[in-house]
Amino acid sequence: MNKEQNLEPAIIEFRKEDASKLADLFNSFDREELWPGGFTGGVPYTAEKVLDSFPVSVKSISILISTYEDKFTGICTLHPHYEDPEAAYIGVLGVHPDYLGRGHGKALVLRALQIATQNNLMRVDLDTWAGNLRAVPLYKKCGMFWIPETSVRMQDYIPGIRNFPLAKQFLTGYDWYSTQKRKLELVPDQIKLEGMDIFRYEFSKDEDALTVWIDRYGRSIMGIDRAMEGEHLTITARLKDHNVIAGVEEDLIITIENNTQVGIQGSVFLSGFEGLNFTEQPQQAFTVRKRTSRFSFQVALLLVFLDCLQ
Repeated sequence: MNKEQNLEPAIIEFRKEDASKLADLFNSFDREELWPGGFTGGVPYTAEKVLDSFPVSVKSISILISTYEDKFTGICTLHPHYEDPEAAYIGVLGVHPDYLGRGHGKALVLRALQIATQNNLMRVDLDTWAGNLRAVPLYKKCGMFWIPETSVRMQDYIPGIRNFPLAKQFLTGYDWYSTQKRKLELVPDQIKLEGMDIFRYEFSKDEDALTVWIDRYGRSIMGIDRAMEGEHLTITARLKDHNVIAGVEEDLIITIENNTQVGIQGSVFLSGFEGLNFTEQPQQAFTVRKRTSRFSFQVALLLVFLDCLQ
């Protein structure tokens, strides 16, 4: 096969009548030790086995197939998350050995993220194994972060960012994939922001830039910085750190910094949940050039979920 040949795939939804083609794809995963211990477990797939086993037999949001010249070249299955209704997870992601490195895995992951965005989900999770580190750069380029202190558990917040109002202006004008700035290192993503464990997304095009901070434990957007022609609007909602003790008041620090030529009107509303109560409320409406507000809240459970920017 000519390695320079254009092998751009088409992405389709799996149909049950194509189970035999999917069986051939699954059987190909046993080649070149693509799967630890082999994908089939020594028992080749048939059309019947495909229909009776994971992932086809369980609830899914989408079963995506990459194809080239009517041949199944890869699969990516997207399922409702097992513990988080605002997320999804990728169950099976694999590419035929003959099509590795040809953009088929990338096309599948990007389509899965697009579907998650359309379903108003916050993120997409993926678990892989330590021996599959060659795929980690692709996953990171697609917006995934490797959670520290896990084997290789990854989270992708691109769907939530694309639906976030303050990010839409940039992401409507530019392609997020080509403007994202990432270090594609084969290590967990251990990132700090003033004592908090975070993931950081950075996008830029010429003098236009967007930075989004994710609270790693809250699993939500905790800050955003929008830069255009040297002017910045920055909003963050953070704790001093994640060492929160039940029954002890802690400060939630909301910072709104406007370094543009135009005053900005806004409002802040805080709402708790069972186990979290705010002991004071901020001024709800304001016009800001640079503003820092501090509030206190009391945690009755060892659980903190910050969603104050949405």
